[in-house]
Amino acid sequence: MTPFQPGDIVYCYSSETTPPKDKYHLILCCDATQNDYYYLGLLINHEIRKRYLGNPDALYCQLEVTSADGFPYLNKYPVSYIDCWFKSYTKQSEFDANFKDDSRYHKVGRLPKVFVNQVITRLNAGKGEVFSPRDINIIAKSLLDAYS
Repeated sequence: MTPFQPGDIVYCYSSETTPPKDKYHLILCCDATQNDYYYLGLLINHEIRKRYLGNPDALYCQLEVTSADGFPYLNKYPVSYIDCWFKSYTKQSEFDANFKDDSRYHKVGRLPKVFVNQVITRLNAGKGEVFSPRDINIIAKSLLDAYS
């Protein structure tokens, strides 16, 4: 399977949630190794996690999006949130295994370009609690390069 690019949105099973379930993932950047690709991404949720409700920084890091904003696959709920307060790591081989076993899992689209700077702004708002300044610089470069 072709590796994903920064800005791709992928639908697949996520073992990082409680309970594990199917989720949309926004790919931020990838790192190629000898045997696999490793992806750093964000989950897209249909509601804000309850544990964020008392944390103004975590709440600010929830980027609200709708199907009308260029996310037609998010039409099941009126509003969804790109969770810029939670890192998701996935290997290409894990995506491949998901995709081979279930035809529902696939790349669904790309982050609309108008949201790239908003994602970067929300990542920076985490004040180093979630992503280090170095990580954010790598992510910003990856996303901006992918859309240039």
